[in-house]
Amino acid sequence: MKSGVFFLMVLLGHGGVGAGDFQQAYEAALLNDATYRAARAEFASAQQDAPMAFSGLLPNVSLSLSDSQVNGSRTQDNSLGQPVTSPLDYRAPVQSLNIRAPLFNREGTQKYQLAQAQVEYAKAIFVTRTADLLDRLATAYLQRWLAENAVLTAGVQVQASQAQSDWAHRRFQLGEGTRPEVAEADAALGMAHVLLLEAQDQRSLATLALGHISGSAHALRKTMAEDAASVILLTDLPKVNAPLAELIIQADASNPNIAARRHAVQLAQLAVARNESGHYPRLDLVASASSSRNESLSSLNQSAEQRSVGLQLNLPLYSGGYVRASVAQALADQDKAEAELVAEQQMVARELTKLYFSVTHGPNKLQSMQKAVESAKLTLDGARKGSLTGFNTQTDVVLGQRKLAQAQHDLAQSIQEYLLAHMRLLAQIGAEPAQALAHMDALVN
Repeated sequence: MKSGVFFLMVLLGHGGVGAGDFQQAYEAALLNDATYRAARAEFASAQQDAPMAFSGLLPNVSLSLSDSQVNGSRTQDNSLGQPVTSPLDYRAPVQSLNIRAPLFNREGTQKYQLAQAQVEYAKAIFVTRTADLLDRLATAYLQRWLAENAVLTAGVQVQASQAQSDWAHRRFQLGEGTRPEVAEADAALGMAHVLLLEAQDQRSLATLALGHISGSAHALRKTMAEDAASVILLTDLPKVNAPLAELIIQADASNPNIAARRHAVQLAQLAVARNESGHYPRLDLVASASSSRNESLSSLNQSAEQRSVGLQLNLPLYSGGYVRASVAQALADQDKAEAELVAEQQMVARELTKLYFSVTHGPNKLQSMQKAVESAKLTLDGARKGSLTGFNTQTDVVLGQRKLAQAQHDLAQSIQEYLLAHMRLLAQIGAEPAQALAHMDALVN
């Protein structure tokens, strides 16, 4: 099944962008899009949760070194009861090596498992951000393409309105027209100029949006309205061959948003286990080695070497109900996560159903709109030939030009909507972006 973005390249490949351009735009977006760069940094930060949590299960070793220089004096009575003062200058070096190794730490183990799940959850979220980047890029790309067609359509409307205004003025000068006809034609011309300015503004905005995502705005060398008949081939439209029920099952298994929600449920379950571990004791192996000299006045001119090893048991007895409350809170968060998973599954099913209908019924709509374009071309050709024989007026030609331009723009807009619907349908069922990009470039070459 071809991606909707694949067909975009078929359309633009008749004179649009160069080979591999969308692939290059996507690769540039991976580096330049600010939203995606923020998501990448967030994922890189989340990946450190696991090693940070695992450090709590490893031995903790610390070395303490100190060296003090004491300067002073000491006064004490001699045997005759007379005070005698003597200098008191000495150094007091102390070295201490301490080791604490956890033997049983259920809370630390649960925190590590929770951290591992958090990394997987962050990875799932990053996958959704990648899919979102492709969607935003394709939307901006198509919007830029559609904006080019809107400018061209508005330009045709200006030309047609100018011709009608000139014709109304000539008729008035010849005494065949009226002032209301001239005023109406001039008003239509003014409105056409306004629509052209608005279309140009929209093109500038679309160009800016595409540039913000990919880092540069890609120029289109040809728009669909210039050669609508050669651009669209209805036989090349991407089709959906699988039934809706099968796609819903596939989406439930592969949709990145559903996958992220499942990880959120797992996180909530592990949070319950972590909080429950607050009731469990902790057992550590504690060892130390220290060396000191002149540690105090009572041990002046004495050195001490100490070695110790033992077990330390911390048994929680009462914490004011904190553990029980934290478990209740975690259970509520688990219920919330499970409900959000069901809501996400339902939303994906609804969105997929809507996109499925858009894609399955889209070719019929596009075929009808293409026939409308062909009919408008025939009408315009007939009006032009009729104007040479006097059967039609210049107004008929102008109206035919407007009708053709509008029909071509409507067709281009419908193609854009169809392609986005098809691409988003594939995104809902978990299609790989790399595969879509490869097929797009293959169709252009």
